Amino acid sequence: MVSFCFRRKWQRIIKDPHFDGQYTALLGVTDADVTDGGVFTCQVEDFGFRRCVSKRMRIKEPPIITLDPMSLTVRKGDNFTVKCICSTADSFDRHTYSWTKNRELLPVRTEWGSYEVLYPTGSILQVYKVKKSAKFSCLVQDGAISSEASIEVLVVGTDGVETCQAEESFDVQWPVTAPDSESIQNCPRGYIGRAHRQCSLVARGPAWRTPDFSRCTSLELHKTFENLRLYCIGYETSLGPEETLSAVLGHLDSRHLLPGEGSRVLELLREFAAKANITHYSAPEAGKTFLDIIDKIMQQNDALISEEQVQLLQQFIQEVVIQYMSPQVNSKRSTFRSSSDTVDVSIAAIDKIKSPFLRIPFSRKS
Repeated sequence: MVSFCFRRKWQRIIKDPHFDGQYTALLGVTDADVTDGGVFTCQVEDFGFRRCVSKRMRIKEPPIITLDPMSLTVRKGDNFTVKCICSTADSFDRHTYSWTKNRELLPVRTEWGSYEVLYPTGSILQVYKVKKSAKFSCLVQDGAISSEASIEVLVVGTDGVETCQAEESFDVQWPVTAPDSESIQNCPRGYIGRAHRQCSLVARGPAWRTPDFSRCTSLELHKTFENLRLYCIGYETSLGPEETLSAVLGHLDSRHLLPGEGSRVLELLREFAAKANITHYSAPEAGKTFLDIIDKIMQQNDALISEEQVQLLQQFIQEVVIQYMSPQVNSKRSTFRSSSDTVDVSIAAIDKIKSPFLRIPFSRKS
């Protein structure tokens, strides 16, 4: 069995020490989630009489901000605009918008630009005849909570400075980008998140590198892990932990990963492993499924495209082995081995007195 801790909600009945027959019922929620909002009803029944009182509770979350564009390269003297869009569930709330340039608060109008609020969901910044590169930030305030999103605007000269030219790659439109900088775009259709691509300066001039989709999550995978998240906080969903791992494995069987996308899958699996409480009897099975998923990722070219992503893979394999497989080595079994096309795990209890040497890989008979 794989069990998760649901004890976020609790109830308590408190007897009034001063009056007989009088009680107070308490309902508590620890670490409230936005999905915990709704109508709560307290029902009391006494001697055949029943009364109900309901209260609607709203769980507010920080405003969700999207900038359009998310990165920008312009020529000196150009005009540009940046939109700041707030997409929260509470769209009827009126938010407060402001902008900063290099961390300094901007007035509504300046000699070089202005911004205006597009009620109820956004603001637009307009800059004229830009001269220097700068970092612009949109701040959205909703009562006591706030959010911020930033964009680096890179200004290149008009005297023939070379840039990475606009092109389409992996169904993403990559605009003109300054060398030694990064372009940030929405992920391809069917994904949520942000795609990144570096424009590097090489011997022959600026050149695009392979796009990095490590911050992109397919809608199918997002739905799978969102169901798991709801399950984890105590709600009934169609997918439990075992079904989640099977769904991820099936997902990798049916499609090819984008460059760097394997890193995102590993991050989601690490979150899963951190929350799961695997009993001794199901640990080997869960560990094997994790390794099967890792094997599927490693079989795909460009699923991992950076040193950091490879290090994440190595760290996750180590965590899986320690948490799910090392308990298999005990007084009755001195070695354990699990092997696939790309991953070979060997675990042994070493007795330096009896045998100072260890041969890896182990025989499958051990």
